[in-house]
Amino acid sequence: MANDLVESISGARGIVGKSMTPQLAMHYGLAFGSFIGGGRIIIGGDPRTSHDQLKSAVASGLMAAGRDVVDIGICPTPTIGIAIKEMKARGGVGITASHNPVEWNGIKLFNRKGEFISPEQYEVFRKIKDRSDLPLSNYRKVGRLTTDTSAVNGHIERVLSQSILNIRKIRRRKFKVVVDCVNGGGYIAAPELLRKLGCRVVVINGTPDGKFPRGA
Repeated sequence: MANDLVESISGARGIVGKSMTPQLAMHYGLAFGSFIGGGRIIIGGDPRTSHDQLKSAVASGLMAAGRDVVDIGICPTPTIGIAIKEMKARGGVGITASHNPVEWNGIKLFNRKGEFISPEQYEVFRKIKDRSDLPLSNYRKVGRLTTDTSAVNGHIERVLSQSILNIRKIRRRKFKVVVDCVNGGGYIAAPELLRKLGCRVVVINGTPDGKFPRGA
């Protein structure tokens, strides 16, 4: 592996086509599926140009381990954690490199609580990941892939349900808000949340094309 691959409790990140490859992504999926045990796995991420490639590879590995995969599409990273709890999934995977430049991408790992796996869990996962003889499911037990496009809206509704928000007062103010989505994973969630709060929203950089205007 190239030496720019970064691995930690939140997963792995590297430069696409160098340290971050489909082969690595598939192996991570297979290892995580073996680690996590039975149950569904949620997968989503940001719209980097390598999103579909790496998500497909991770999902293939998960299904090869016998795990059913629910693809929630392009979304903010916290949406994956919320979807895990809402759907009572076993865990989740985020395809994102967070603040890293566009040539990077990564694989974030979530436990059943919707949190990044703990240091203790990571040590167990790492030992599984480092094996070269991970078992594959036969045709009877291979996992299935489904999609669910409701996760972002579910996240928004969960935010709006928080008692700390006085939505009536916010709506009465009729704020005008400019939101820069940086063509990223929040391109739907941020403007829609603001609109539901009664704001007039001006969106800039709201195209999920993986071309981040500031390089990250």
